[in-house]
Amino acid sequence: MFEKIQDIQDILDSRTLGLFVGQKENAIFEAKGNIEYDISTPKGRFEIAKDVSSFANSEGGYIIFGLRHSPAANEKTDVITGLELKPENECLVGSYVGIANDNIYPEIDGIKSGWVEDAEQTSSGVGYIFIPPQIEQKKYFLIKRLVEEEQLQKGIIFGITRRVKSDSIPFSVQEMYNTMQNGKSETSQRLYRIESKIDHLSQIPQKKESASERLTDKIKKLFI
Repeated sequence: MFEKIQDIQDILDSRTLGLFVGQKENAIFEAKGNIEYDISTPKGRFEIAKDVSSFANSEGGYIIFGLRHSPAANEKTDVITGLELKPENECLVGSYVGIANDNIYPEIDGIKSGWVEDAEQTSSGVGYIFIPPQIEQKKYFLIKRLVEEEQLQKGIIFGITRRVKSDSIPFSVQEMYNTMQNGKSETSQRLYRIESKIDHLSQIPQKKESASERLTDKIKKLFI
């Protein structure tokens, strides 16, 4: 199982694509076979945005196209069982990145796609999408287009609504993103740490309760 993104990059750089066989999918690696995304359907476009944004919201990583895979025994992951290589002109990874950019907010920094020829099978290779690790201040990346045509996975697509007079008005994707960012602001984080310290002091034995009370009084004065 790959431990670092560089491990995947090394295989692509060396073009020894057979080294993917036996590897298991994990947080930084996902395999796709010849049956990829159906970009003609809303569900297919949603799947692209879901997969790409999930990497951006985690550690980054690679989605590799042209790898046969099946469930690993006694594990909740898939293992690569073989290669399903294809010519470069049949690889649609550039289109996939375009769809991801259209359906994810904010834009993911450094995302790229490409095709790598196998060292042994001329004119056949794998496609890839690379999602670099993103700075924490820019997270989270949101799927910004809701699909009404089909019933998709519950808990993945969501919105926020608010009451404005007698109407329920949904947040725009920018408002949702700004709300999440404000929750990670320096002031909010400082207040959270202060509350945590107070909670900790409240658990200290009775003889040290006066210290907790003094800290609480000082904090209260800051807001009066």
